[in-house]
Amino acid sequence: ALQYNERCSNALNNTKLICNTRGEDLTLSEAIIDLTHLSNQQFIGTEPIRLYFLHQCVPQLKLSQSHPFIIDHHRLRDLGVTIFTWEQAIDMFKSKEFQKKFSVDSNIQLISYLYDSKIDKEIAKLLHRIPFIMDRNKCLQIPTEIFFPSKFNDISWYSNNTQGTYVHEDLMNKLKSDHIKWLEQLGVAFRTDLSFFYHTIIPQASTFINVENAPHTIQRLCHLYVNGQIHPDDLKKLGKLSLLTKDNTLVPANRLYLSA
Repeated sequence: ALQYNERCSNALNNTKLICNTRGEDLTLSEAIIDLTHLSNQQFIGTEPIRLYFLHQCVPQLKLSQSHPFIIDHHRLRDLGVTIFTWEQAIDMFKSKEFQKKFSVDSNIQLISYLYDSKIDKEIAKLLHRIPFIMDRNKCLQIPTEIFFPSKFNDISWYSNNTQGTYVHEDLMNKLKSDHIKWLEQLGVAFRTDLSFFYHTIIPQASTFINVENAPHTIQRLCHLYVNGQIHPDDLKKLGKLSLLTKDNTLVPANRLYLSA
């Protein structure tokens, strides 16, 4: 009876009795059930997942086929077909092999896909753990470990030791406003690094402002002050900072007065 069971098991494992989604025959050990459906998405596709399993060295999996993905069925799961889950997708997103080949455009599509899938209960539970936002080092981060750059042309944006804390510049330029608001809800915050203020604005107070950047710069400084990031003592150092007058001319702040 034992030998009979072994022969049946071997026959089951070595016989091409199932088809992949392209209609090609596979054995059980050559097949993968993708519960994430990422293999169907152009921005991920089949190859990264196939390579992920190859690097994982899953004993029962023999990936001789370039397309090992099959339609999900509970009986196939019971027979031991390998399953690709969101937990494994998270692990894949963290891998250097995946991140090396992942592009900004693909990241835009991934963010859009997750945004559209946020009503999915399983995905919604995992969103805070999925590293799906590219930083300036082209590494993927979870929402609470990455920041949008401030609207200031912040010097920290170009600092080598803080690249990983900010959303990739190209990604930032292409994100839709709805996606930005959604990412904020997930924990991505606009981070204002005051190094720009202390290392650029204050030392260059008399020369930094011009007609083009005056409105935005002053507005941003006011925002920082209102939010308690610039202290009254800091303002005393800005006496030579030029302000835009009603006549559209630039005059140092310490030479101006407020109209009644």
